[in-house]
Amino acid sequence: QRAAEPCEGFVQSSQVPWGLGKVGQVVVLWVFGFAFVALVGVPFVQVLTGLDAPDTSAWQIAAFTFCIDIMESLVAFGVVRASLREYDFARQGLFRLRWWGSWPIGVAGLCLLFPMVSVVAEVNRAAFQTQGWVWVPPDFASKSLSELAASLSLICWTTLMSPIWEELLFRGFLLRSLQKGLPTPLAILLSSVVFALLHFSPATVLPLFILGIIFGTLLAKTNNLLPPMVLHCLWNVYAFWIASNSFATQL
Repeated sequence: QRAAEPCEGFVQSSQVPWGLGKVGQVVVLWVFGFAFVALVGVPFVQVLTGLDAPDTSAWQIAAFTFCIDIMESLVAFGVVRASLREYDFARQGLFRLRWWGSWPIGVAGLCLLFPMVSVVAEVNRAAFQTQGWVWVPPDFASKSLSELAASLSLICWTTLMSPIWEELLFRGFLLRSLQKGLPTPLAILLSSVVFALLHFSPATVLPLFILGIIFGTLLAKTNNLLPPMVLHCLWNVYAFWIASNSFATQL
């Protein structure tokens, strides 16, 4: 399959040996895999962690989040590994990370777009008449050390680990694979659509799509997976802050 011509302003990524057919196969299997986690894994883990009971602790909520996140990442990377087993996947350079360079300036500048994405998120939620995510910050005065540790563990996991595996998956594998056969702007758009839809949340599809474009453009400009990872982590920190403010306004 002939590689797409590089677009002006974008760094040409390494050319993977598999074609768009393999990428389509992976995406279809992702849909079935994530649907299985949502329909089977989530109810099972809810019972396993005790979230189906009236009263739940911070550790139960954290354990549920950890389990579902790990299940989704194992399913996602398992599909990729099984679909590309005839290729030397580890040698393709898809997950290139570089710590040096001027990319922190670009990341800082793109953080200025977060309020705009937040407004889009509010419009999207209003269209589906959902309240959105409201996060209750830990009460350091009344909670035990164990409960505080659980809340802080959840924050660290959500703001660090989740963005890392999602960027490895949707930008590191998907976007770079799509760049082989498609112009980079189209590859960014398609990978952003998949990123948004595979969260299975109509009330968040628009902000996720916009974030996918931002993260994908950053990767295409730098050919470095670290900047979108850092920006994704910062977005999740911002989302926690916005959600805690939503809780404060309800007091």
